[in-house]
Amino acid sequence: MEEITGTTGDLIKGKSAYLQGSDEPQTGTLELTGNATDGYVYSGKTYYNTDAKAKRTGTMTVGSILSFSAQAYSGRQILLKWQNPYAATGRPFSGVHVWYSTGGYPGAGGGTWLYSGYGGNSTSGGWCQAVATLPNLNTTYYFTACSYATCSAGDLWGTAFNAAATTGGDIWVTFTSSRNYSIAGGYATMDVFCVGGGGGGGNASGGWTKMDGDKYHYVNPGTGGGGGYTVSQQYALNYQAKNANIIIGGGGGPGGNGGASYIAIDGKNVGYANGGKAGGTAGTVSWSAGSMENNFEGRGGNGGSPGGGVMAKYERGTVYAYENGGSDSNTGSHYGASGNWSGAGQGRTTRAWGQSGGTLYSGGGGPGKGENNRASTGPGTGGAGGGANGSNYWDAPGSSAAANTGGGAGGGCAYYYASNDVRSSGGGTGGSGIVLLHLY
Repeated sequence: MEEITGTTGDLIKGKSAYLQGSDEPQTGTLELTGNATDGYVYSGKTYYNTDAKAKRTGTMTVGSILSFSAQAYSGRQILLKWQNPYAATGRPFSGVHVWYSTGGYPGAGGGTWLYSGYGGNSTSGGWCQAVATLPNLNTTYYFTACSYATCSAGDLWGTAFNAAATTGGDIWVTFTSSRNYSIAGGYATMDVFCVGGGGGGGNASGGWTKMDGDKYHYVNPGTGGGGGYTVSQQYALNYQAKNANIIIGGGGGPGGNGGASYIAIDGKNVGYANGGKAGGTAGTVSWSAGSMENNFEGRGGNGGSPGGGVMAKYERGTVYAYENGGSDSNTGSHYGASGNWSGAGQGRTTRAWGQSGGTLYSGGGGPGKGENNRASTGPGTGGAGGGANGSNYWDAPGSSAAANTGGGAGGGCAYYYASNDVRSSGGGTGGSGIVLLHLY
């Protein structure tokens, strides 16, 4: 016979049995003093309480949310929404767990965990929401949301709900005028390409002066304005929305520099691109002995692409030369005598985003014509990418560059019209800049 180990404290009060240490039946003293009810014990679990002398089964379940949805919000962000359950005894609720997958609904506890909580609103039947940031753009994500209640045994889960949504795509924006712009949240990075305003064309001049008692005429044409400088820059957004101020540099007026283009965010200038430099008036280098002619030489404006320059000399015969406006940061084609009178380019491509297939900006302006009774130079043509032509006539200014090209303007014309009559015109206006934005 096995040894008896039970005691009166192990036996329900009012019941009798043979117990340890006695050959006679003993009466139990154990009383069930628990005050739990079925609704406080998780469904399927058993227990005893004072009122019932037999084992009972719990009926408590986690309060189930009433609805769940997912929709695109901004960039990689998805807006998750649900309605809390209405409060009821035996239906505890602490919030929702959410998981996601790209290959179908993950089910409760499956896929990748995304969110736990009650969305800032714990009221009975209240509507809740949370903005979740996902890894990729242009991707359909599948979500499973499951209500839960936290207890000493851990999280107990309720009914699962499914929803799906697709994240947004890249954003490309072109700015042709200064303005404020709200940068959407949900994007990690912003690329900026900025083109400064083109430089104005140089003003021509002409007139008469005396040297050694004789009256001499002079013609000094205007040189081409430099194209606006270009800059590509990357800026980390870290999924945060930002307010930006977009500044578009204006083109320089005749003889004036172009303005800078950039984006200002949180007091920081992003993608700052200076304007191109103005073309100048070709200056007199020296006089030809006894010829009543002047020699002139002038460089084009510096910039993203250089403006074209001009030169004329008359010693030992007629010598003249000019450059057309430059393109893609390079000096334009040369005409006439050897030399270099163009401005300086920035030394890297002026194409959008610095890519070989990008739109070409910032062509340099061409110099204006310089003509007297012996020979003439120019006019030069503007470089590809918006550069404008120099003036070919004394009564017409250099050509202005098109808006939002960053092109340099053409120089003015200086013209020996007749004895005692030298005429000249002004330079053109450079093209305004542009700002391109890419969010991804």
